[in-house]
Amino acid sequence: MKRLVAVAGLALLCSSAQGVEIRADSFFVSPLLAPFVSGTVARCNEDLEKIHPPLKGALQEIIFTTFRQRLTPFAFVSPQHPSTIVFHVSGYSLCALAHEVAHTYEQTISESNLFSWTRLVDTSVSYWGESRWERPQKGFLEEYGAKRCTSDLCSSSFHYHEDIATFVEDIYSGYQRIALADPSDPRYSGKLRLLRAWDFISENQYDSAMTLLGSKREN
Repeated sequence: MKRLVAVAGLALLCSSAQGVEIRADSFFVSPLLAPFVSGTVARCNEDLEKIHPPLKGALQEIIFTTFRQRLTPFAFVSPQHPSTIVFHVSGYSLCALAHEVAHTYEQTISESNLFSWTRLVDTSVSYWGESRWERPQKGFLEEYGAKRCTSDLCSSSFHYHEDIATFVEDIYSGYQRIALADPSDPRYSGKLRLLRAWDFISENQYDSAMTLLGSKREN
């Protein structure tokens, strides 16, 4: 049964086919923005169908808000409720959804398994905070993936969170950064193998990414 939250006469809550509750925070949604928010809620429901089913296994709720001060950055997994994602409506996209859903799913992977990823992470220097990279480097797809990847944090589980999420995000953006990765660097294919082994990505997505790296290597 669907519960409906109405703002300016528009229903802003729906239950997706996957059992994920998608809603707008009615207290923080301006009536003037209600039509836009309602459309974003509907689009999110459609986008969930495109996400690899196991990746959504830990996700229970998605909340949208228009209150900017409540959300920095534009999307995050709730610290109090790790199965809940909060979006500012202006920051929503399919790629952002995939990124945050990857964070929720990561919590189902054991620390011992995730240690395999840390062995592929370059912690010798911090890349986070530099200007946006034109190309992937050092086994990372983009600079945000290197967030907290510093040598003083190499014993902390935090240093792989954004690395994993940016790989998943790129697959849903059409492999744009993977297409620029250095195929001679084994960390890229190694990370893709782990994503497939842990069911972050589908077999078809894995094959597409690996084929792209392979064709580059042949060239």
